[in-house]
Amino acid sequence: MKKILLLFASVLALVSCEKEVKFNGEQQESRLVLYCNAVAGENLVADVSVSVFFLDRLNGNADFTDPLDKDRGSVKVYVNGSDIPYEMTYSPREPRYYYYDPDNPENQKPYPPETLCYSCDYVPQEGDHIRVVASFPGFDEVSGETTVPENHLELLGSTLTKLDDDMYRYEFTACVNDPGTGPLFYAVHPYVKCCQRSNDFESEYEYRWDISSSDVLFANATEQLVAFIEGEEGVSHYFSNDLVYGKRHEFKFSLDIPSWYIDGQYETYSYDGKDYFYETTYDWYLSLQTLDEGFYYHKTSRDQLNSDFGLFSEGVTLYSNVKGGYGTVCSSVTNSVHLPVK
Repeated sequence: MKKILLLFASVLALVSCEKEVKFNGEQQESRLVLYCNAVAGENLVADVSVSVFFLDRLNGNADFTDPLDKDRGSVKVYVNGSDIPYEMTYSPREPRYYYYDPDNPENQKPYPPETLCYSCDYVPQEGDHIRVVASFPGFDEVSGETTVPENHLELLGSTLTKLDDDMYRYEFTACVNDPGTGPLFYAVHPYVKCCQRSNDFESEYEYRWDISSSDVLFANATEQLVAFIEGEEGVSHYFSNDLVYGKRHEFKFSLDIPSWYIDGQYETYSYDGKDYFYETTYDWYLSLQTLDEGFYYHKTSRDQLNSDFGLFSEGVTLYSNVKGGYGTVCSSVTNSVHLPVK
């Protein structure tokens, strides 16, 4: 008990003392940050911002975008070695607000954007080689490239079994046909779309579901992914092509689902002489993804950064494959299957 009290007192001392510490390290200059995930079948989108030395942050999100001159900057995309680029245009996303008042828009106060979003009418296809180049006054030009992978995952079959009144089980058989052309990563993501409706409103949202599997593919997932992406529930949704390089491999996985996520809910009631209803329905999908190295390592480092915290833990370095600055240019292809529930 004395040891516990001593440790508690030490922690309090660490957080309660104030002392100005002089930084003696090397200050990093601001550079362009470029992020672009080329998704097969979707219009290409890129995000641009600047890096900010941690002691120089003063104005929140504005620090990451205010130094960029949107009128004189450019983001270009070169596809399959062509010398003629696609010119990406500034395409701001819907803002988030400090204060939101749709009846009086002049009173609304939006947050500054964390990144500047650029888009073009080019739609990546499987096998395309893409090079993205961003140039803005006052910063070195940056570039990154990727080759969009082909889809190598296929769902072979699924069964839905009612275990008891409270639980169902989905069991899947899928296969991976790895081309053996280099490092690739794969992911399987079951997810559910929920629709809620009543007399006067309708809303939709979706979220992913954990899976279970005894296949060696998932046991081979890196310790980092198992530890900080999936936690201790189920197994990692990700696996590399290390064990299936150039091979075809069938594998199984499953998930347990509470009965209301299958049967849905429907209620009616009356209030003050008026009839009301409330309905919730669920649609199930399975996302089968083939990912390049950039996508995998970018997600790995970002998830570790967002979840790994400790007073004495080692700092996390974000993955970057962008020349001249920071960021990631990566690609992926997704095969999404709608799952029957009856």
